[in-house]
Amino acid sequence: MISIVIPTLNEEKQLGRCLESLLASAYPQDDAEIIVADSSSTDDTVAIAESYGAQVFQVPKFKLAARDVATRQYAQGNIIVATDADTFWPSNSLSRLVAPLLQKEEVVCTSSPRVYESPVILRLLTGLRQVWHVEMMFGSNSAYKKDAYVAVGGLNIEGIKNHLDADEVQPEEEKYFLERLETVGQYIYVKNAPVFTSSRRTLDGKYRREIGVTRFDEDMYS
Repeated sequence: MISIVIPTLNEEKQLGRCLESLLASAYPQDDAEIIVADSSSTDDTVAIAESYGAQVFQVPKFKLAARDVATRQYAQGNIIVATDADTFWPSNSLSRLVAPLLQKEEVVCTSSPRVYESPVILRLLTGLRQVWHVEMMFGSNSAYKKDAYVAVGGLNIEGIKNHLDADEVQPEEEKYFLERLETVGQYIYVKNAPVFTSSRRTLDGKYRREIGVTRFDEDMYS
């Protein structure tokens, strides 16, 4: 079984399309579970998730903490797929992303091209990831074996001093986590399993400010 983990906080405008794309995936639905790791959303995120048959669990507000709790405590699968609420999965991408993990014992993690949907120039630039080899565990589209995750200590949440600081959060999620996983097994970049995602984290200053107020507050562990 695979467990698809989606952290959410007030994602009612984005989540439905993500879930629809996952449910339309070529990967067998009876061998997958979708976990929405929600951080006390105040909109219709939870209701939308449940309407698509996802399992919803309440978790800490910090995104990496949400992933960690969902992976350790709630995921039943031996393969974890990380994605985001604003990510669209083409029909074959999920099956292609997890195939190396199912087929080769030595492979412990995979990722694939993350292509921004807009603007056009950013879509073209990130689309080049389907040609180049990239060594990044994108939070929107990566997969890893649960036992490997536990073996390397998971995401280094305590090592991030300022959860508002993208200079700390992003390298941990995309680079340092991968480096630790590679100490226990092999990483494969699956070029033919792209996903399409929003550029709001990069371009939308209003979104970043709102996330700063809500998801990364100082009382996230209280």
